[in-house]
Amino acid sequence: MKLCYPDIYTPITISDEYVASLVIENQYLLYRFLMDICSQLKGETGNVVLSINERLVSIDKGVDLLTDFVTFDGNKKNLLTKIQHAMEKIANDEVYFMRTQRLMAELECYLSDLALEEEVDVAYEKLSLGNLLKSVGMRVIIDYNKLVEKLFAYMDLVKKFEGDKLFILVNLRSFVNDEDMEMFLRTSLEHGMKMLLVEGHACPLLSLEKRRVIDVDLCEI
Repeated sequence: MKLCYPDIYTPITISDEYVASLVIENQYLLYRFLMDICSQLKGETGNVVLSINERLVSIDKGVDLLTDFVTFDGNKKNLLTKIQHAMEKIANDEVYFMRTQRLMAELECYLSDLALEEEVDVAYEKLSLGNLLKSVGMRVIIDYNKLVEKLFAYMDLVKKFEGDKLFILVNLRSFVNDEDMEMFLRTSLEHGMKMLLVEGHACPLLSLEKRRVIDVDLCEI
């Protein structure tokens, strides 16, 4: 897996054996690089290119960008939608099908009884399990004390429901000490996670980290 950007001279290689890190000390370049990824995640065009085995993969399909670790709870819309679809599929398999049908029939009967109390004849055109799942405000619960534990649990859910992605973690080192980072990198690699750490300044180099530095003058080290 490789990530390319015109203003970064050498492509960034993502490996199963180490975690790639990119330190961009030039604030303007850091901003443009991240904004390019954000734009593509919204479906717009951009210059950052992701490839797997020399085949292009769209950024919105292959990248998960994480920048806010203060309010992080893992409840991203795309992930929740994938979980809802998976639950709906299970609800209609041979194990749960009859139970699902009974539940939906009971719900329709209940709603009709409520309407009857008001002497109103109604129909429920959008009564379905899928719409019911959307309406209940479902959210995943990632209940851990440490940020790295929350992150790993989230990444594991994404891998399960959305497939392999490149997780780009921005300035994570500002929130996690070196010991916890070492544990996080090791556990993530053992579970086949693909990661790129992006930082605005250099922190102590970790044993599982392969770093690229772009300094203020745009020299690559």
